[in-house]
Amino acid sequence: MAQPTFKKIEGEEYLYEATYPSGTKKYAVRGSKSGVPGIKQYFPFTAAGLNAAKKRRNEWLTESNKILADKRAAVEVA
Repeated sequence: MAQPTFKKIEGEEYLYEATYPSGTKKYAVRGSKSGVPGIKQYFPFTAAGLNAAKKRRNEWLTESNKILADKRAAVEVA
């Protein structure tokens, strides 16, 4: 499958509008942080898809921040 081009959605971190060469559009959540699993997920280009993308992005941020906090706590204890 051809690779889409990504356009950052203003005011939304890790959220992009993906446009494929065919003209198909999707919402994409793409993120990476050192020390935690990254995320790359696609959602339909609809209002519901955008809401689902934001929800998943927020879940990933919560998960990754918890992992990083746990790692920092483990270092401080050691």
